Amino acid sequence: FSSRRRHTRLRTVTGQTCALPIYRGSVPTKKLALAALRAFFDTLVIRHVLLLNPALSVKTEKHQVVEGLTPEISPGQARTLLDSINADSLVGLRDKTILSMLCFTAARAGAVASLRRKDIIHDGTQYLIRFTEKGNKKREIPVRHDLETLLAAFLLVSGNAEAPPEAPLFPTVRGFTGELTSNSLTVTDIGRMVKRRLRRAGFGSRPAKRARSIGRRGSHRAVRRPTAGVTVLPRPVQRVERSAAGSERTRNITSRGSTTS
Repeated sequence: FSSRRRHTRLRTVTGQTCALPIYRGSVPTKKLALAALRAFFDTLVIRHVLLLNPALSVKTEKHQVVEGLTPEISPGQARTLLDSINADSLVGLRDKTILSMLCFTAARAGAVASLRRKDIIHDGTQYLIRFTEKGNKKREIPVRHDLETLLAAFLLVSGNAEAPPEAPLFPTVRGFTGELTSNSLTVTDIGRMVKRRLRRAGFGSRPAKRARSIGRRGSHRAVRRPTAGVTVLPRPVQRVERSAAGSERTRNITSRGSTTS
């Protein structure tokens, strides 16, 4: 970058110089390039090569995502997806356990990938999964009976039941041998696995609809209509009054419903 702009010394780089390579592309691309330049000059400031970071004064356009693009998977599609996985092999049992955990707990793929053997705990009555969320926040979620069955079967078959507490809960597989390694799955590995299982189940690489998550159920509840013998509570109704001077004033008027007998 410095050689292309004919700057022989980094001390001569200014904010205007940093803004030159980010004038093309979309807004997220510009923000990504500017973040890379800021991180680079921050390192130089920390190592006492520069006194100030010239990229801090550069501003980009504001970018705000109005609607999320997280694909939705309906409960019916989730059942079909889980039923399509053959759990006779170790890899199939591992993938089915991961997909069940994603569906039943609504956890992020990163939180599932960072699970360790010690994160499966028992409080005396039931099993709990301790997820590590963003900001190193801990969240404990009770385990469903079907997820508990899959998890116990995977721990027994893989040998992780007697593994050390810091061992990864879902390790990777060594090639096509079916043997588990000591390395943990990453978010990228889980994403590829989900897309592969979706294609094999006949849904393509991603479902057609888009929504937030399958785990956030109950957000759209049916409105119950009043039945016989139920009194409808008063509802506030607004009315706008205009004075002779032209000013407006809003008043709340109580509209009482009828009582059915």
